[in-house]
Amino acid sequence: MQTVRFYSFKVRETFDLDKIAAYFKRTRHLKWSAYIVLDNHLVESILKRPIKGHEVRLYQFGIVTFINFYEDEMRDFLSLIDQIESIDYNGFAKYYEHFELPIGEFGETLHDSLQTVPHKLLVEMIAENTAKSVGLAHIENALNTLMDQIEPLLIQMSRGNVKVDKRTKKVLGEIITFKYKLAQSIGLFEKPSTKLALKEWHEYIIEHFELSDRYVILESKIDDLRKMLFQYYGFNHSRKERRLYIFEIVLLAFFPLSSLIKSGTFSQFVHWFLQLF
Repeated sequence: MQTVRFYSFKVRETFDLDKIAAYFKRTRHLKWSAYIVLDNHLVESILKRPIKGHEVRLYQFGIVTFINFYEDEMRDFLSLIDQIESIDYNGFAKYYEHFELPIGEFGETLHDSLQTVPHKLLVEMIAENTAKSVGLAHIENALNTLMDQIEPLLIQMSRGNVKVDKRTKKVLGEIITFKYKLAQSIGLFEKPSTKLALKEWHEYIIEHFELSDRYVILESKIDDLRKMLFQYYGFNHSRKERRLYIFEIVLLAFFPLSSLIKSGTFSQFVHWFLQLF
């Protein structure tokens, strides 16, 4: 029996995939795809040692997934990436996920209750869901930090004595920002399969990482904060509420927003929009 190992880490806020693809002389045929794959041959040339079954997936939202790597190999690879785009090693140590897939001598999956399939059919799906779990962990932590900052503001809001100052608008603008960061992180990895066996495996992986439950909790927290934003600005049944909905629809229409989020312009834009009110 062998094991295919998957490790995902959050190492940047975002990756410039065009820059990385150019460095490795890779053509991005699908410019709208949110990740690039570096296969075993390319990884072998980078590590300068014989390897087998290695693969790296770099996701636009700053997450890297290693397949069949050992610790020293991941360290060497990240050192190279660090020369292209700086690596956040604090994020690397804080936000990570792993998964191990047992396979037989013919490359078939080994699981007591799931249908046996060639493991290569599952590699992309598992890699993406380990990355998805890391992305959710990052958002979970950031949202908890934001809620700690907002708590004093909410207490003041309940007493009706909150001033509409720059700090207030900045915090409330970040609430809206979180909604789109969550939508992007989730949407990036959604690739449902029509094959029954792969659906079963997909459901198993999602349950393993508790992705659905975690997503629902995050979405609920963000929506609660958003409702408080409406209440604070008196948007209910008003022209301003309609303007905010239009604003959200426009943002969704112009996905992806990675360049805005990367540069910090998105938060600034939300802040500017709130100034209209």
